[in-house]
Amino acid sequence: MKFTYITLALFSLIALGCQGGTGAGAENQGSFGPNTGKSAPAQADAVTEADLGVPIYPGSTPDVTAGGEMKKVGTGFTTAASNRASDDSSDKVLTFYKGKLPAFEAAQNGDVASLKGTGSNGGEVEIGITKNGDHSSISIINTKKN
Repeated sequence: MKFTYITLALFSLIALGCQGGTGAGAENQGSFGPNTGKSAPAQADAVTEADLGVPIYPGSTPDVTAGGEMKKVGTGFTTAASNRASDDSSDKVLTFYKGKLPAFEAAQNGDVASLKGTGSNGGEVEIGITKNGDHSSISIINTKKN
């Protein structure tokens, strides 16, 4: 249960826009400008499947209302996040991602499911899947040591 609350808290931070850091060596890409915490136009570099450590769900689109995508390179780590929307059911999305993480922890509470495991890039991947009416919201966060 603790895993679920921690994961949901992380997804909430991403959905709210996850302000960029100000530490030495921090570099933000995506929806926040370098070290300002203020909105800025998205960088040309989109978050890739390699950054996320898992495939992007087929047919899903970036969900800018939930924070879109971002990549932050910090001292000693890189975090990449992607908030996406899909017309598929949350059960179908969950089944897809269970097949993409070789070993994972899973939790489900009503319309919210979460998975945590190691991605193809060696980073820690957390995936949240939420049923939103007739579509699914997908949040993917990958944190990897540099």
